[in-house]
Amino acid sequence: MMYLTSLIFAVIFGGILFAYASINQDYRYDYDSRKRKREEITFDPKFLLGSILLAIVWFVISLIVFWGGTPSISFKTGTIYWVLLATLLLSWLGCIMADEWPWDEKPSFKIHTWVLLGYALIFGGIQIAGSGLFNAHKQQQILNIEVIETSELSDYVAATDVNNMCTVSEKVARRSLMTAMGDFKNTYEIGNLTKQSVTCDFIATLADGRKVRIQYDNHLVYVGLMEHRTFWTQRKLGYSPAYVLADACNEDIYYVITEVNGEPLKLIYTEDAYFGNYLPRHMRKHGYCNLILDDFNIEIDENGRPFAPVTTLKNSILLGTEEVTGIALVDIQTGEIKDYTVENAPAFVNMIYPESLVYDYLTWWGDYIYGFFHFTQKTGLVQPALGMDVIQTENGCYFYVGIQAQTDSVGTQGYMLINTRTGEAKYFPRKGISEQEGARVLESNTDLNLEMNSHVLYLTEPIFYNVEGLPTYLATYVSTTDYMVKYYGFCSTTDKNVWGYGTTLEQAKASYMASYYKEAAKSNRLDTSSEMQLVVLEAYVLEKIQEGTAYYLRLEGQAEKVYFVGYSETLPEIRWSAKKVKVSYNPTESNQIALSTYEILER
Repeated sequence: MMYLTSLIFAVIFGGILFAYASINQDYRYDYDSRKRKREEITFDPKFLLGSILLAIVWFVISLIVFWGGTPSISFKTGTIYWVLLATLLLSWLGCIMADEWPWDEKPSFKIHTWVLLGYALIFGGIQIAGSGLFNAHKQQQILNIEVIETSELSDYVAATDVNNMCTVSEKVARRSLMTAMGDFKNTYEIGNLTKQSVTCDFIATLADGRKVRIQYDNHLVYVGLMEHRTFWTQRKLGYSPAYVLADACNEDIYYVITEVNGEPLKLIYTEDAYFGNYLPRHMRKHGYCNLILDDFNIEIDENGRPFAPVTTLKNSILLGTEEVTGIALVDIQTGEIKDYTVENAPAFVNMIYPESLVYDYLTWWGDYIYGFFHFTQKTGLVQPALGMDVIQTENGCYFYVGIQAQTDSVGTQGYMLINTRTGEAKYFPRKGISEQEGARVLESNTDLNLEMNSHVLYLTEPIFYNVEGLPTYLATYVSTTDYMVKYYGFCSTTDKNVWGYGTTLEQAKASYMASYYKEAAKSNRLDTSSEMQLVVLEAYVLEKIQEGTAYYLRLEGQAEKVYFVGYSETLPEIRWSAKKVKVSYNPTESNQIALSTYEILER
């Protein structure tokens, strides 16, 4: 298809030049009579030869565009129209170069000029007609957004146990994986890492020869390919022998996998490969020349086998406004391709809606509330905050992004959750702070700011979580020398005064919840919080441990490893010994549960 298209444009280009030369060579202009006169002139073969040579040059150029750039070759996308415009423009310039300025002497040049101008105007008009200028309402509503006004966050995003929180950034994961590559580092480098939820159970052989069982159940990991460093290494071997996987919740778990269930990996079709092994080119050559393709991520199935679920799209409004139609699932070892709709895509596929496309949708949704033109009306206009992260829920993976007023870069009007697989979007209008402001709070409001300012530590990008019913940002303090996580920090998305940190996630969470209860007591809203579901318990105290102002209680009737944590700043009575107490708390699966209230029943 790409060769045929290039040939067609070459024939058009050379044909125009030859037609111009052959039509006009038999005429001359008589300046005395001011009329065109025909005279017999022998045809000059150089016109034909020159046209053929220029057509060959244009064939090579257009082939570089279609084969090298691998755009969609379809009348429903803009590439083919742009190349046709370039063909007409260059042939028009070729006519000028052949005859200087032939407007008066060559009537065919006039025709060519008007055709070029007419085509440019029509093509430009179609581009404008498909833009937001005339389709602001359609683009504003292209993402079906459900507004959640009063429901609790826990109805849609379950509270996350600290053991399942993503504390490993992509940068930390990449550095850990590099240490596990061994001799592979001389030949390969790690490509893009995709954060995704996996459910799998398989036996993997690692780069160092060890065999391990990798078993996950709806767990966040980073997956990426080992890419060739140069063209020559790929030409020599022909494939990549491994992919990498790193646990997003535990920085000590990472693998360079060379075999899956005893089968050696030969990863051929990747986005970083060359010539026919280049994944987009492989797809274009096998029936996908006329589709819009995006998001060439790598995901693994239940058996650990890597696939590339490439998103297929179409233009729904003339040549603009792309919409997802499904995926083309590519086996990057065999090159086999299967088509799926969004609804029937395999269960292991997470990332169907491209992040950049979702961000465009949200931008239109917030900017076109009053239509395309809103020079003076700015009230109510919103925009997605910078950055979009993947979070995990019981219903799959979601993009999280804060929604800000266009005139405010610190606060948020709410936050949006967009399902990465289905595109389903939910908007929670809750005033709060942006991720950037949450990071600033964690950087400046702890006694770690000296280490932060001296660049001993740096803070990772905050991640959104439901912590005991509270919308919360989690970030980690990472050492700049060994890239190890040193501290953990929590900050409320709705109140910058509520934050906490510690050397462990449990300690950081306890500090954070103590801060919440302290602020809640100040504003007398402890018992009215719609996000908290407090449980009241009366029990005998089996054990009490003090660490500074923190007190850890083990109560009768509770699991042996479960401790209830309270702070003397917010619960003064917890300092005194007691046999039996009455406490209230928000139930969680964590081994350390923060207390909301504390009352002594028996001393």
